[in-house]
Amino acid sequence: MNFSFLPKEIYSAQSKINGRIKVCEQFGKYSLIADGLIQSGGIVSSIWSKPISSLKTKKIKNILILGLGGGTVIDLLLQKYPEAKFTGVEIDEKIIFIAKKFFNLGNKDYLEIVNENAFVFCKKQEQKFDRIIIDLYKGSKRPSFFVEKEFLESIKKRLDKNGVVVFNWLKIGKDSGDFENNLKKIFLRVDKVNTRTNMFFLARS
Repeated sequence: MNFSFLPKEIYSAQSKINGRIKVCEQFGKYSLIADGLIQSGGIVSSIWSKPISSLKTKKIKNILILGLGGGTVIDLLLQKYPEAKFTGVEIDEKIIFIAKKFFNLGNKDYLEIVNENAFVFCKKQEQKFDRIIIDLYKGSKRPSFFVEKEFLESIKKRLDKNGVVVFNWLKIGKDSGDFENNLKKIFLRVDKVNTRTNMFFLARS
């Protein structure tokens, strides 16, 4: 690993799902970039630190992450829940390769990585989770099912008693007001954590 003052591209690949994806290195740290936006590493940790810090510190058994990417959020959650087991769902096998090679997610006994569509996974899954993190982006685009009632209800079914779902809403394009209203129709309580670039919704059943 080199310590570059300017971001240096060290890996790139063409994905059928995300288009051109690349890994850049700066100051000895890696960033995963898809569609021109940083998906993991870099500023992503600082963006996610605010919603993660708002979660209660308690003993958590299992955490589901839909949209694993490079797994930046796992590092933040491990600091808060060191005993937790993780299931990370990622649709793009090329990103899974990058996560293992550059972001140290290979062969972790606390992490199971599933290469699958997040909606398909939730519909057939039976396990419940204490925390569910939803970060489903292809660059700046959310999948169409993200806002649909069927998907949101499938998420609620996967949430354990006293659990929390954290939805990441990038402030690009459509306003989040309709999505917030849809959440309130399904979940008992919905809180918001606002950052400059992202709105996070914390939903409880």
